[in-house]
Amino acid sequence: MTFRIVLFLLSAIAASHVATGAFAITIYAAASTTDVIQTLADDFERKTGHHVKTVFAGSGTLARQIAQGAPSDLFLSADPRWVDRLEGHIVPSSRRNLFTNQLAIIVPASTVLPDGFKPEDLPSLLNPTDKLALAAPDMAPAGDYARQALTKLNLWEPLKPHMVTSASVRGALAWVERGETPAGITYVSDALNNPAVKVAALIPVNLHDPIRYPLVIIKPAAADAHLFYNHLQTDDAKALFRTYGFKPEPR
Repeated sequence: MTFRIVLFLLSAIAASHVATGAFAITIYAAASTTDVIQTLADDFERKTGHHVKTVFAGSGTLARQIAQGAPSDLFLSADPRWVDRLEGHIVPSSRRNLFTNQLAIIVPASTVLPDGFKPEDLPSLLNPTDKLALAAPDMAPAGDYARQALTKLNLWEPLKPHMVTSASVRGALAWVERGETPAGITYVSDALNNPAVKVAALIPVNLHDPIRYPLVIIKPAAADAHLFYNHLQTDDAKALFRTYGFKPEPR
């Protein structure tokens, strides 16, 4: 009788874990991938019944949390260097570069731009008291890539007094969306399907380090983590990445 009671209790606990998602697959993903990864997670859950818990923030913030023991099974970073810093926490053979991106100067959709506007013309968008929205370089790769590009354009120091920074690129996007800043620097993917903003100019890729999004499995991953890991590499997932403005990783 005692054995049956114990068995019943164990079964009930297991059922409770499944019902509450305690055995969910958890992915920490760069804020710029919020829309597409959430769409893929929802699709995966519908198809397989496996719940995916998504956590989005700047890649630097996420990497620090993982290094401190945060419970993540997968990590999708917007900068390979944050994965490099997690040596010992990842399964090295699992590393896959999923796609690339490009930086852009964005403005509210109603902004009237002069013909032939170029990245070098960014200061012309800012009055003396105006702010330029960026992701914080030490927390989010978009901010670091922007710093590299503006430095090469000899604009980083002149524009510093105008800069307002967010913990992730989505924070910078939100400021421009709401018209709180007349310009910002985000990824193209952030602006592509957003009617509140538009791209004023693309930032040439030779002005900063290559933008790559590596996906890795974190140790010790949940038993089913590889299922969503594989799902993110399917042809359907790749097509969706393109729809959301990401570019296939060059072979």
